[in-house]
Amino acid sequence: MPDPDCSSHCLCLQVYVSPYQWSFPLNLPPQFFGIFPAGELQSDDPDTPWADEIEQKVFLPPSIGQCRRQGQQGLVA
Repeated sequence: MPDPDCSSHCLCLQVYVSPYQWSFPLNLPPQFFGIFPAGELQSDDPDTPWADEIEQKVFLPPSIGQCRRQGQQGLVA
């Protein structure tokens, strides 16, 4: 998770979070920690500022049963 002090001192900084980002032990939103995301990352998203420079992929484990996305972790590369 990005350093909240950095985003509060650099007002031009844009922070993007991975899908289903969560905190432990309580699932609190990033705004609680002073992080105000500019967006949520998606695979091959053309709206990110670096889309013309690098490619990004979001990897999520498959959803199984009724407990979809609860406690699920993702990876962005």
